[in-house]
Amino acid sequence: QDIVRVSYSRFIDGEFQFSKAQVFPAIGEAVKNALPEVEEFVRIFPMATYVEPILSVETNGDKKTFVESTLYVVDSSFLKVFSLSLLQGDPISALRGEKKILLSASAARKYFGEGEVLNKTIHWDGTGDWLVTGVFEDLPENSHMKFDFLASWMRLYGDRSEWNWDGFYTYLLLKPGTDRAKFQAAMQKTVEDKLKGTEYAKRLDAKFILQPLEDIHLYSQLNGEMQANGSAVIVKSLQAIALVILGLALINYLNLSLARAIKRGKEVGVRKIVGSSRRQLMGLFFTEAFTLNSLSLLLAVSASVLLTVVFNNLVGKPVELVIWRQPLATIAYCLLILLLISVLSGFYPARIMASVNPALGVKGAVLNASRSGLFRKFLLTTQFLITIVLVAGTFVVQRQIEHMQRQNLGFALNQNLVVKNTGASELDSSFVSRMRLFKEKIRQHKNIINATITSNIPGRENDWVGRLRRSEEDPEMISTTRTRVDLNFMNTYGLKLIAGRNFSSENAKQVILNQFAVKLLGFKNDQEALGSLLMRDHEIVGIVNDYHERSLQEQIGPSMFTVGTGYMKFTTVRICGGDMKGTVEFVEEQWHQVFPDKPLEYFFLDDFFNRQYQREQQIAAVFRYFSTIGIFIACLGLFGFVYFMTHQRTKEIGIRKTLGASAANLLILMSSEFGWLLLLAGVVAIPVSYFLSREWLTKYPFRMELNWQLFLLPMVLVAILAFASVAILLIRAIRSNPVDALKYE
Repeated sequence: QDIVRVSYSRFIDGEFQFSKAQVFPAIGEAVKNALPEVEEFVRIFPMATYVEPILSVETNGDKKTFVESTLYVVDSSFLKVFSLSLLQGDPISALRGEKKILLSASAARKYFGEGEVLNKTIHWDGTGDWLVTGVFEDLPENSHMKFDFLASWMRLYGDRSEWNWDGFYTYLLLKPGTDRAKFQAAMQKTVEDKLKGTEYAKRLDAKFILQPLEDIHLYSQLNGEMQANGSAVIVKSLQAIALVILGLALINYLNLSLARAIKRGKEVGVRKIVGSSRRQLMGLFFTEAFTLNSLSLLLAVSASVLLTVVFNNLVGKPVELVIWRQPLATIAYCLLILLLISVLSGFYPARIMASVNPALGVKGAVLNASRSGLFRKFLLTTQFLITIVLVAGTFVVQRQIEHMQRQNLGFALNQNLVVKNTGASELDSSFVSRMRLFKEKIRQHKNIINATITSNIPGRENDWVGRLRRSEEDPEMISTTRTRVDLNFMNTYGLKLIAGRNFSSENAKQVILNQFAVKLLGFKNDQEALGSLLMRDHEIVGIVNDYHERSLQEQIGPSMFTVGTGYMKFTTVRICGGDMKGTVEFVEEQWHQVFPDKPLEYFFLDDFFNRQYQREQQIAAVFRYFSTIGIFIACLGLFGFVYFMTHQRTKEIGIRKTLGASAANLLILMSSEFGWLLLLAGVVAIPVSYFLSREWLTKYPFRMELNWQLFLLPMVLVAILAFASVAILLIRAIRSNPVDALKYE
């Protein structure tokens, strides 16, 4: 099926403002009626952005109540556009009509337990009872959608909002073979014609874009996404690192194979003497490589199954192994990889082993240092170069996370408890009154400094975007986020007034701007902005410091704050003192007294805010794992190199000891053989690491400063671990009896 999502980019006077995954609710119907390429359309509204639904069921006098953030209101055409697998219910009629609702399998178990749930009812606070008309399989984790409830369409907006409220996801089912480029141009013209004469068209321009459904999860990072999507960059980076690790393992296999050739020299010599041909010997050694790799593949598949939980914790999502869903394709893919790896890892050692001179082989002299030494040194240097780059990457990612978390955010982050005002509605005056009562009751506690009720909190995407100009005559407009707050907002969050005053009353005509908004509006200074009117009759009464409403991955944007009572979704409680547990219990007690009919949900603001760095933390964890594996593999390769080196120089070591060389002299001599290789790897790795780190950091507007110590330390760390891994071999070679060494060969 050819499913696309309609998104759009907003421009003001030709200047880009933002791109959003949500569009106006009238677009789908307008495009379907005008363009024959559209077979069907569906609108999806995320109810939790409006008001978080409170659902409940009562069974045998036992009432279960939950706050559900993954409930979406959808058109009846949803099941025509998307192939949702229904376990119970009729896909044709499940969403037709009013007050019908579909549940995911896990949601059905949560509310009703096991068994049939069709035609049972769920009470939705504020809207009444809804009939359960279907149960669908839980969505896969790699879906950009994540919902447990689908409610049939209901009127959510007035006529004025049809071409003005950009809060609806719209998907189109196109006819097979549709030229998307031509269709997008036709859609743009259709929507522009519909927008002519509307309030939106007078002030803004919009470019509408089609996004293929299969591209959204990894390639779309727009405002208003249903959830935080994956990242194609991270996926490809992990694939690249996995290939690098595989390359290290191949190099390591070559090094160890060459070291192993020492012990098999006599075997090869004897085989040649008794008549084995070069081709037979190469076939033998290649078969050994293939057998070893086959065993490794079986162990790898077993480890993948056993370590699935560990990997899921690492990436932060439950990942299903492809082997269970596509066994034949997986087997074919594994066999191809097995053959390729066997050729890459087995050809060179087999060629070297098969070319051994039988006369020298029976004496144990297998490899000529001048013949294979340069190649082995190149392999070892490459291993350590890659390992140092991985370790340096680990350090840089971790330091950048720490840098962002240490920065002054411009507001009080810690010791803030956030209570979700579940069921908040602009139209429910009794709820607003109870919220204010709850706030005043908890402020009486000795450990609570202050509390404030707001429509948004730091760390959460603000989907309320306003448009401002200095005056009605001024054509220049800016796009700014808007947050409704109460009189305690400034003090609770510890914000600093740069100019003017705080809100003096609940008068909704007062406005406070941040410094960046004042600058974009074109005021010469903060004092000039004070007293000016915005939106005809909203007076600027104060200017607040620029603070980070989102993480340091994003620039500070313009912000506007107004007082009011609409959709005040959060109560932030500023706590001091050490009895955190007792204070939280007091807040819980007061909530249940004021809202006995509503569940309590709360979290700490610092934990919530720092979740924005989860992706970077996952990257850092991946680098730590891969760096550890890389160091282990590189040290194994070095072990093989030193084993070969000490074997080749056994007689030399005996002669030097006979002539009076000390253990320290011999240790320096033996270490220098690979020490220069480590130094060369480090010299190359430092600029490579610096370049890659600098490129990675360019996406962060607030980034750490790179210094030479950050790249020197990985080189030193790898060198120490490398020397430690071969210390036993070196010491054993140095402490060997010189008489035995002189008898060698």
